[in-house]
Amino acid sequence: MPLAMWCRHGPQLGCSTGACLNQPRSLWPMTLQQASPLPPRLTERPLAGALLQPGQTGRVPQRILVIRHGALGDIVQAFGFFAALRGACPQAWITLLTEPAFAPSMRLAPWFDAVAEDRRLPLWGIPPWRLWRQARHLTGLFNQHCLVVDAQQSGRTRLYRRLDGFWRQARGLKALEWPCAERLHHHGRLHTSERQKSHLRCLGVLPVAPTQPLWLFQSVAEPMRSFIHALAKRPFVVLVPGGSAGRLGKRWPAGCFAHVTAQLAQAGWHVALAGTDQERTLVRAITTQAIKRGASPKYLVDCSGRTDLAALALLLHKAHGVVGNDTGTMHLGAALDVPSLTLFFAESDPRRTAPLAPTPGHSRVLSSRQAAQLAPETVLAAFKALLAEVARTH
Repeated sequence: MPLAMWCRHGPQLGCSTGACLNQPRSLWPMTLQQASPLPPRLTERPLAGALLQPGQTGRVPQRILVIRHGALGDIVQAFGFFAALRGACPQAWITLLTEPAFAPSMRLAPWFDAVAEDRRLPLWGIPPWRLWRQARHLTGLFNQHCLVVDAQQSGRTRLYRRLDGFWRQARGLKALEWPCAERLHHHGRLHTSERQKSHLRCLGVLPVAPTQPLWLFQSVAEPMRSFIHALAKRPFVVLVPGGSAGRLGKRWPAGCFAHVTAQLAQAGWHVALAGTDQERTLVRAITTQAIKRGASPKYLVDCSGRTDLAALALLLHKAHGVVGNDTGTMHLGAALDVPSLTLFFAESDPRRTAPLAPTPGHSRVLSSRQAAQLAPETVLAAFKALLAEVARTH
């Protein structure tokens, strides 16, 4: 499956003259989604740091490829990293290589000129011709850039780097710069934000203060936008009972969520339960149990399977608060500065992955070794205290 490439200024690849970066068209095996004239070559800008190319003292590379796969939480936590990189290289052409699920939203981000999709096909157990085709597409993408920033730091991206080095060596080409690719593995015990700051310092880039990703709302379609705005006219909170299907130990029991849902509904809050299409059964079970515990159905809103990333972001942004398991939705809520209470259990460590909000104190965590040992009354009390403090300070 070919990598799909999108450029906010139109295609850079497959141009009619075949003159993109002075390379023949055969080196650009991308599937383009837009067509417009090729923008002029970008000027270089002075910058001190590891982004410098050998022999280019005081200059940054014109074309940078940033690799970030990961789950939703990983993408959200990298927003500050992306913003800092763009701030340091405002004139550079920056391409993001990410998963197809995140590509539509990242094309709205203010940091990238192009977004390429990596379907992350299996590296083993596939026919050799498919492996060769995948390798050819990757090396074609790498060949469009003069520097690669590996923001993923995974075994797969290390293999990509070796593949690119082998391809260039076999053709007698100059090695592509992958700065700081081997220097950050000993930082695995730090919080994600600290690891990213170390990566930025290694690149010679100063971190920037986090800001809310309000650009996510641009693609919310009707009637979902009207539905969310109508819901926002009433006091409502969001509950996130789902999470990674492969790590069920990160989930608080459905009965506990039902207890919290019922208590909040009885206190006059409208409760929106967010989840994926695969989590509809879970959300319906929680709703049913909450009604049995005394919650009025008119206070319960089932949003499972109804929101894409943009609509989910708008839903969280309009909410008074959000409480849920350690999952990407909680990171998104915290990034939008929504008062957030995230539940951590034995399978994840808040010291490494706790959601962070632009405003200190807007994101809090509750941690327990066993999910069943965390009482609903404890969560409810902590959530109400968070909401009360945020309301008092504002």
